[in-house]
Amino acid sequence: MLSSSSAVACPQFSAHICAQEARVARALQNYPIVYRSAVKQTAARDFRLADLALSFPALLFAIAVPHRNFDREALAQSVLAGVPLKALAQMAVLPYWLRKLPPQAFDAPIGPLPDGAFIQRQIGNYLPTHARNAARWLSRVSYAMEWGHEAFAVWVASLTYSEKGQLNKSCLRKLALWAWASTKTDTQMGALCSKPWHMRLSLTQAIGFCDEWVEQVNLHLLMKVRQQPPKFRAAMIDGYEFVHLATPMMIAEEANRMRNCVRGYGYDVAYFAVELWSMRKDCCSIATISVGECPDDGLATITQIKAIDNKQVGRDVALAARRWVQLQDIAAMEFEDIKEQARDCEKAWRELFKPYWIEKRATQRWPKLTPKSYRLSQPWLIKRARW
Repeated sequence: MLSSSSAVACPQFSAHICAQEARVARALQNYPIVYRSAVKQTAARDFRLADLALSFPALLFAIAVPHRNFDREALAQSVLAGVPLKALAQMAVLPYWLRKLPPQAFDAPIGPLPDGAFIQRQIGNYLPTHARNAARWLSRVSYAMEWGHEAFAVWVASLTYSEKGQLNKSCLRKLALWAWASTKTDTQMGALCSKPWHMRLSLTQAIGFCDEWVEQVNLHLLMKVRQQPPKFRAAMIDGYEFVHLATPMMIAEEANRMRNCVRGYGYDVAYFAVELWSMRKDCCSIATISVGECPDDGLATITQIKAIDNKQVGRDVALAARRWVQLQDIAAMEFEDIKEQARDCEKAWRELFKPYWIEKRATQRWPKLTPKSYRLSQPWLIKRARW
């Protein structure tokens, strides 16, 4: 016969069980609809599995929807055996910090994610505060980890909600590639990083530095397409020296000195035989010149001449540049367009990305093994990205 105290305790215990079941039912209902049925079927096997919807929603999702090559049944049996959550997370190849994310976060199979003691301490500060944002947040962090590295994934996790809303996949992918290259200074990609990625950058700063790196990569690749001696000849006119910008490094240095966009002229140099020249006096750059085919008569001419910050050049500089052109044999110059990519460019592309492909164990998704155009496009921001 129950004591009076036991009689009071039993209804309270029963009410607690009912409340727990209601919380579990609500949590199961919060999983995205595409996977809800599979999760509920797994939870129906045993109440200990169902309780994961509250204590570790990602673990229940991993048992119901495989994300890695592991034994799901063995994991389920370990849950029933009372194995601690941290050990279960290791069996499922899941970072332990993932237990803090709500069921709404899991709208796709779980991809690669950053882990480790330092990551555990850092990323907990950046978890989404609203369940409705959890799936998008997790997708971006996983994407950053897949294409970049752990520190970059944590940086993406730390971006503000408005900043993350401006990212699209293409932009994030190029940022990840640049961040990866920043840590590989012994590779060609790393050597092209004049401004490396680091954790303290804002998104706007990172986009700008990545733009510069992409332009430098494009120069490196596109300069392999047309490897011919310049049509114009160097000269000294009225005290001004005309220097051919023959290499990607020379072009980049000119862009930095003159604060202009000449670094982005790789496509014109490669496919339209445009030549880039620096007009200097006392070893200082005075003007940047591009020479190419005049669209009206097909003869060689100066297509653009700019002083520092893209300002108009002085009269004496312009006259010296005209005299320089008059010294050239423009009647003998032909500006043919290249229709087919050169083999040297394909070789350069593969040599550039080979270390990245080896580490990521992928070549077909991005960047492709043999692309249609041997250059990377620029990262950009989208004001209302839905991803």
